Amino acid sequence: MGMRSASTWLACGLLLLWSSPPARAQSPPAPLQQAAALVQQGRLDEADRQAQQALSDPQTRAQACSVLGAIRLQQQRLAESERLLREAITLEPRLLGAHLNLAEVYRLQGQPTRALDVIDRALTLQPDSLPALQEAAAVAETHGELERALAYWLRARKLAPEDPPVLLGFGRVCLKMDLLDDAEPALTKAAGFRPDDATYQYTLAAAKVGKRQFEAAQQLLEPLVARQPQDAQLQYALGSVLYVQGHLDDAAGRLRESVRLQPDQFASLYYLALIARDQGREAEAIDRLQQLLQRHPDHAPSCEALGELLMSAQRYEEAERYLRAAISRNAKSVKANYQLGLLLARTGRKDEADKQLALATTLRTEDAAASRLQLRLLDPD
Repeated sequence: MGMRSASTWLACGLLLLWSSPPARAQSPPAPLQQAAALVQQGRLDEADRQAQQALSDPQTRAQACSVLGAIRLQQQRLAESERLLREAITLEPRLLGAHLNLAEVYRLQGQPTRALDVIDRALTLQPDSLPALQEAAAVAETHGELERALAYWLRARKLAPEDPPVLLGFGRVCLKMDLLDDAEPALTKAAGFRPDDATYQYTLAAAKVGKRQFEAAQQLLEPLVARQPQDAQLQYALGSVLYVQGHLDDAAGRLRESVRLQPDQFASLYYLALIARDQGREAEAIDRLQQLLQRHPDHAPSCEALGELLMSAQRYEEAERYLRAAISRNAKSVKANYQLGLLLARTGRKDEADKQLALATTLRTEDAAASRLQLRLLDPD
């Protein structure tokens, strides 16, 4: 996904064109072969000159437009890329690479719907195209259409059941959909194929966290942090896993390092506040949460934790304000609703308190699943 796809889809497009129909079974013209190789090497100006040589020949104009469209895509000249790719498809509808690059143009322009429509048309040309299915799944996932993304990944798995990127993509979408029993085996297999790839190991660690296998997640994350100690996200991930296991001092060290590397890393700041709270430093925890909320006022977990701390300190007016803020941001939080009910009872508002506590009770089952999801690591992308 992303700008790396342009050179890949360029090669796909050329191969597709010259392999069908049989009467055309011949090698692409030399300038286009050279252009494709140069694009893959990142030598775009040279590739441009080679492709221009084929532009004036009606027999090769479609392929030349496809190549030039791929080049313009890598150059972020999206309007020109769109024009060239659309012409290429008009002249030769079977150019799979042109379809996929046009989809990428639309994705970058913020038109997911058009991007997916183009990819679906490409799949009618070649239903068993693994690159098209991968691109379609990635676009759908990027725009939150997880069920559609999963459908594409399922088709891709039938074509390439042992392909590491396919296993990773399938497992990642399952993870986001909370299909952990499907995600974990796929991600385990993918990580086994790519033991030195941080993305594969990190995504598997995220699945382990989702299944509350914290020690296993820690074992996956520690080598990643050792190899990439300057990665703030990895430091946070390890710190958060150590925190949920109760290793507060070790967790604090990792989280402080994450904040040092990325000062506005609010997730680490939040966990550092919880560590201060858990170690009995309530005043420090309150101060940390107040500072965090000055910069990130919409962070519901911080509002909830701060409201609870302020209620314990009998600062009821402030506590109520933060608990109501937490509920406004996450209306289904059992804890925030329950704490607000207790606060209302303590301040003599019995009828309101009873209603609030009853609501908290009805939310408890649903919130149990949500609480598990909150244990996820940062976006494993």
